[in-house]
Amino acid sequence: MNRKIDELKDQYYDNKDISESELEVIEADIQSMEDRLEVRIRGILNSLIAKSSVSSVYNHKNAIAQANSKRKLEIKLPEIPLPVFRGRYDEWPSFKSQFDNIITNNNDLNESQNFII
Repeated sequence: MNRKIDELKDQYYDNKDISESELEVIEADIQSMEDRLEVRIRGILNSLIAKSSVSSVYNHKNAIAQANSKRKLEIKLPEIPLPVFRGRYDEWPSFKSQFDNIITNNNDLNESQNFII
């Protein structure tokens, strides 16, 4: 396509004797080719941008998942003295509240870690 445009331009500059009507036809052809070329280039660029965006999102999600997985594997729990329930009914609300705050509501623990404790 670029070769055709160059040929038409060369003809234009080499033949100054071209009639006005021939010149208009040549200019229309050149404009048409430029328009088609622009559409193709935009399509290619949009396709590349879309592929890049999808790849970037996938890589970002994958990196986050790996970091979270590694973080969960590396959690070393500090020694926390767990409350002791001695069976007295009046101590139950206090024990339950402490246990929930330390274990049940701890988002850093997964289900198996909650169960082990």
